[in-house]
Amino acid sequence: DSDDYNKLNAIKTFPAHHEVDAPIQFWLAYWKTQGLRFPVDFDPLVVKTMIAIESSFKPTAASRKSTATGLMQITNSTRRDLSGQRRNGYRLIKDHIISINQVDLNDPLINIAAGIRWLAAKFQQIPSGHKRNTHNLLKAYNQWNEEGDAYAKKVLQLYEQSK
Repeated sequence: DSDDYNKLNAIKTFPAHHEVDAPIQFWLAYWKTQGLRFPVDFDPLVVKTMIAIESSFKPTAASRKSTATGLMQITNSTRRDLSGQRRNGYRLIKDHIISINQVDLNDPLINIAAGIRWLAAKFQQIPSGHKRNTHNLLKAYNQWNEEGDAYAKKVLQLYEQSK
């Protein structure tokens, strides 16, 4: 029931988009009950900020540069990883796998579920010796390099302006 969740703030320069508030909070709580980990202070508003940046809240948003689709811009390789498929002989996700097809990613509920599950996977991949915080989670979600660092700063700056 969406009444069980708080309205999240609107993201600065975007309409309120409260339709994503309950799904974000639901899936974040759900994955935590499944034993998946996130930064201690991870705020659902960070996910809403990511959605604003990734897709401007357009459920069918498609990247011109990659196979990324939907609110959280899930790529085909991420879909394969989430389903437990091996890549280069290695399986990134071994539990809590979810199999979704390209069309499913246009469904906001499925896209948010997949995006938050992917955040949990990326949290586990923060290289040792680096703080396991929201900045590094966002960097890992994008890519672990200068571009990912810039992405994390962009998300956190807009998040701070929207709190």
